Amino acid sequence: MSTHEGTTLMESAAVEGALADQLEEMRRQLEEIGATTHRIRRQQEMVQELKEDLMPMANGMIHMTSEKLLELEREGALDDVKALGENLMPILALLNQVTQPEVLSLAGGAAGSLKTAGEAQPLGLMGVMKAMKDPEVKKGMGVMIHVLRSLGRAAG
Repeated sequence: MSTHEGTTLMESAAVEGALADQLEEMRRQLEEIGATTHRIRRQQEMVQELKEDLMPMANGMIHMTSEKLLELEREGALDDVKALGENLMPILALLNQVTQPEVLSLAGGAAGSLKTAGEAQPLGLMGVMKAMKDPEVKKGMGVMIHVLRSLGRAAG
């Protein structure tokens, strides 16, 4: 065998080895692609199964929600919710005023006295005049007059 033939045979063997390596790499990549494709198919099947399980529930929930909204609309409750939304800021402002410590203290004192209001004795004009000598009664009358003025302005 000549040198040239030996070189050609070695080159052919090297090419065959390189081709075999490339074929092996392609086979490995095809196996990975197959495994990935299998996983994707399985995930698609699971999504489809989930969809099939959830769609009847979702349709049922939509149906129930629609029925409830129609019922609330018939009863006028949605109008109440709309009115509440429109008046929410004034309601919150009023709630802020009512929950001030001085207002709560005054309301608590009034509520406590209302518990025993049934024990109060009727007063005539002379009893009222005598009660007006009491500083607490004078202060209470001043508060009541102030409140009545404010109510009159608000009702005005």
